[in-house]
Amino acid sequence: MLLTGLMACSPSLEQDLANAVGGVVDALIPVEFTILTGRVRDAEGEPLEGVNVAVSLRQQTFDTLTDTDGDFELTLPGENLPNNFLVLLTRDDLLPQGLNVNYDDETILIVNTNLVPATSDFYVVGEVDALTHLGNDEYTGSINSQFQKSTDGIHYQTSFNLTPAQASANDVELRLLAKGLQRDNPLIVNDQRIGFLNQSATSGAFSETVFPIPNALLATNNTLQIESHYDGSDYDDFEFARIVLVFNCSDVPILSGQARDRQGNPLADVNVVVPLGQRTLNTRTDTTGVFDLALPAGELPTNFLVLLTRDDLLPQGFNVNTGGNECVTLPEVNARLEPATTRFLVIGGADTLLHLGDDAFQGSINSQFQKSTDGIMFEDTFTLTPEQRDAENVELRLLAKGLQEPNPISVNGQEIGVLNQSDTTGQFSELTFTVPTSVLTANNTLQISSFYDVSGDDYDDFEFARLVLAFQ
Repeated sequence: MLLTGLMACSPSLEQDLANAVGGVVDALIPVEFTILTGRVRDAEGEPLEGVNVAVSLRQQTFDTLTDTDGDFELTLPGENLPNNFLVLLTRDDLLPQGLNVNYDDETILIVNTNLVPATSDFYVVGEVDALTHLGNDEYTGSINSQFQKSTDGIHYQTSFNLTPAQASANDVELRLLAKGLQRDNPLIVNDQRIGFLNQSATSGAFSETVFPIPNALLATNNTLQIESHYDGSDYDDFEFARIVLVFNCSDVPILSGQARDRQGNPLADVNVVVPLGQRTLNTRTDTTGVFDLALPAGELPTNFLVLLTRDDLLPQGFNVNTGGNECVTLPEVNARLEPATTRFLVIGGADTLLHLGDDAFQGSINSQFQKSTDGIMFEDTFTLTPEQRDAENVELRLLAKGLQEPNPISVNGQEIGVLNQSDTTGQFSELTFTVPTSVLTANNTLQISSFYDVSGDDYDDFEFARLVLAFQ
């Protein structure tokens, strides 16, 4: 690396710099300024472009963006750098990261790191690239004798909004990076103290502090407060940044509920089914109609379908929404089931979920499915009784999600409609189609096909279940 106006590094040093990961390399550079350089990658090691790399010093922020290779280079004023300072790396779609860098005058500093996506398992509180200093700018000692900026006051307060799913999570931690902590500085959420900021690295480096948040303390609208402790003569001086709520999945998600008949009597031995990937998870209701089903953490889509079946009952399907966070207590599935009579006919398996398409999809409507594709066409045969064929009105009802194109549905070779609209939030919803009685015979064939978009070279991906003919 050759820096204009500076002594060039030797070839061996350049090689060391190229191979360094997360380290600190010394070189002959004037102390008037220092070069912070490095590379940012994702979890798979691919370079990340457009990541903001920022260092707050005094009343200024020095920042730059990573290039197409994930590389960055930032010039900092050496005379203003404390021995330990914080570098913040941010991009809207990534979880922000803060890295402590140790500075020792004549130094080229290398910071290589990996960032992970910002998901609903995390929530950043306050500004992602902000560094805050609380206290009265009166301090001494190795722990906090050097700060990056002057005090912002003695009290910090910010508000944050959570989704209902996040607010009801059963295991939440608040994490932040801090330095200079020496006294019991209160940390308060919604007017309740959850701990003290009172310990940080004795070297003066930034370190992470973690606080569990008590159950039921969080709401959709919340307030966080941090205060500098006053001992009667002095306020504690400290700096902090990157405040993140982490929603942990320490518990296995449990799906629970109860099945009853139309009169409210419990239904025993009802099969409760959740198709997921290449397997089917299931349990049965007990004598009181109650069930509990353990589901695998980390595998559930935001919206998934639960099917309840028993041979003498009309099958039911229920959409369950996790809010994008499996750490929550899943909503209960309480069902009222009715008898299976000749007024209804189930087509295909009562507990079967089907996925048509080519497994090439994106977007909020269908970015998450329960299983991989079963192909581009579904076909099944069904037989009707004379009484069913004589019905005045016949409807085909099914539950579906992810519909975006005109996917044809036909009975005995005649198209009766297209599957082209489902809930835009990605939930399963019921669709109804009138079946002309003139096309029905004793033996029939139902076909559903995935629409092929020639211009986009793509089949529409969607899922459906609980196909029922209703005779009126």
